Amino acid sequence: MGGNKPLHEAVTVQGLSQICDTNANIYRRVIWFLIFCGGLGFTTFNIYKQIALYLSVPVNVRVDQILDNTLLFPSITICNNNIMRNSLLENFGWTDGFQMAYPYTDFDEQLPSVNLSELDISNIDGLISVNSSYGHTMENTIIKCDWESAPCGQDAFVYLETDMGKCFKYNGNGSLLARNSGRAHGLRLLLNVQEEEYTRSHDKYFGTGFMVAVHAPEVIPIMSEMGMAVAPGFQHLVGIGAKEVAAQEGIGGCGDRFLKYMTGNYSREACKLECEMDFLLSMCNCRDFINPSEEFAICNLQQYQECYIPGKAKYLQTDTGCEAGCPEPCSYTRFTTQHSSAPLTRNYITAYTKAKGKTEEYWRRNLVILEMYMSSMTYEHIEKQLEYEILDLFCDIGGALGLLLGASLLTVLEVFDFLCITVFSAVFDKNKVHKIDRADNSITHW
Repeated sequence: MGGNKPLHEAVTVQGLSQICDTNANIYRRVIWFLIFCGGLGFTTFNIYKQIALYLSVPVNVRVDQILDNTLLFPSITICNNNIMRNSLLENFGWTDGFQMAYPYTDFDEQLPSVNLSELDISNIDGLISVNSSYGHTMENTIIKCDWESAPCGQDAFVYLETDMGKCFKYNGNGSLLARNSGRAHGLRLLLNVQEEEYTRSHDKYFGTGFMVAVHAPEVIPIMSEMGMAVAPGFQHLVGIGAKEVAAQEGIGGCGDRFLKYMTGNYSREACKLECEMDFLLSMCNCRDFINPSEEFAICNLQQYQECYIPGKAKYLQTDTGCEAGCPEPCSYTRFTTQHSSAPLTRNYITAYTKAKGKTEEYWRRNLVILEMYMSSMTYEHIEKQLEYEILDLFCDIGGALGLLLGASLLTVLEVFDFLCITVFSAVFDKNKVHKIDRADNSITHW
């Protein structure tokens, strides 16, 4: 094993034979050595850049506009800016305490002094969770519903708890398909704001009307982020566009995360809500009615005013790092909206008053006409794929080795093989000599 060939004979690398040629002029060998070192340095740098590119996981994004005969219609969530009806609060004597729990500004200090510990908000919110009787109900909000110009009943809606309290969700299971674009093939709603019942909003919405969110059925809407304001006395037209995103697992940081409180399909919105819930639970040891956890009691009015409201403000000012760990799903649908509105005409208000009763002023302050429809039968399909895969890396490394050194990946393996054999041979020869010496010493001693 001691007769191994020299490196320049065992491995075919351009330049080594000129460097190791003992019959050549020393200057020629030095020049070839410098050329070889330059090529080796350039090749090493090139391979380093290719490996860095591969580890950066570059993404290739393909965008297509696809025309379809039918499109999935989104879920529509509608929340009244008012959270509790004034008439019911007055019946139970909760009006002052409720106004203190949901203050407007500092001028609320002029409200009568109330012992908040005696007013249990769980009595209110618990009943809301059961039958929604203390908030605005579908029966007193939805005057008329039409889908594709045909009547749709209130059974097409379900109650949904959001960051604005109890809301109404249309097309909750995502089963509706839009067969064409335009107003005639969408949703048309006549809604009653019921301004006379206004007490407080859940999160300081000071205008009358609704907040409306357009979203995929599996998404829990965060109304403060995606809601659009819909005011009474106007006809609101909302054109909807669709965007479909698909990516391989892990590309662009996409994925999912285990959620303790939220059920159903994962969404980033649900993950962000859980981050806020965990922060407030650890701070106040009680929950709001949007949190479905049964391990904690709902905050009473005193806890709500003294801890929960300041806690929400503190969460917005604190970077907990939790939301940064909420990835986007690898496949999801997003909906875009174009919102326009025009005031209802005097003639329409007059005719509506004659048909429905009450006064023109009442309907001008309370009537909302909301029309939502697909603005086009094309949707944007976005596909994300790895731009630089492992095969591309190997090909580029092979090209870098062959460009100046005339080597390949097999050449690199041959170098390692040569070094391993050389080291093993040296160790083997050393052990062999050591054994012979020991044997000679034993013979001499004998």
